[in-house]
Amino acid sequence: MGDECFLITKHPTNYECTDRDIYMGNSGIGIFLLELGRITQDNRYTIYAEKIARWLQSHEPRIGRTLPLPGLYFGESGVGLFYFDLYKMTRDSNYLNLAKAQSDLVSTIPCTSADLLTGSAGVQNRAYFSAEPRRPRRKF
Repeated sequence: MGDECFLITKHPTNYECTDRDIYMGNSGIGIFLLELGRITQDNRYTIYAEKIARWLQSHEPRIGRTLPLPGLYFGESGVGLFYFDLYKMTRDSNYLNLAKAQSDLVSTIPCTSADLLTGSAGVQNRAYFSAEPRRPRRKF
């Protein structure tokens, strides 16, 4: 990987643009890299994921669209999930602040459907998946 980490694809779901989404874009790549780093204990993958975060911050949410989508897999909820995963991996509060700002942005985007991919179900699931993991209770 070079200085920039991003995906360019000709898939019709992203209007042939570089994308931010989990399914067809950089948030999904970032989540994959964070998991790869966690499993391998290789910090290089976290560094690559942080490059993706910088790329996401420098590109507007509606790339290739007239308006951004709110959904989890296609939309800005997925970007928030990536930022939150990056926070959990690095404990850098900047990523937590980005996740919160992303949540604020998603709350302003109209949901035009109820589905998981692009609509309100994805918005709700993002909130669920982003919750801090709870420690299991010890049973005596």
